[in-house]
Amino acid sequence: MIAQCLYQSDPKNLASMGRQRLACQRAARKLQWGVQKERISETNEPVPLLMRPAVKEILQDAEQHRFDVLLIGNRDSLCCDAADMESFLTVLNSFNTVSYTHLRAHET
Repeated sequence: MIAQCLYQSDPKNLASMGRQRLACQRAARKLQWGVQKERISETNEPVPLLMRPAVKEILQDAEQHRFDVLLIGNRDSLCCDAADMESFLTVLNSFNTVSYTHLRAHET
């Protein structure tokens, strides 16, 4: 399986993105998936998820079947509501791409 990772930047908490990255890397390694790309959602404003540049790039890659799985470092950090996340996951799923969220950095 080929994975991409999505992280949310947080200028107020620089360690947060490091933990998200570590969680995704550990999950990929544990499941023996290769990580093709890491994407960073840089917005902390209420911009709809589907309008964010990193998410648009992920969806373009998913539509072209460039990867199989999206690992989301911390779903709660993406600064979106449940309906916004559901829309994103529905579009992602329409391209037969699976997503995994709520990864934990301390898992081995």
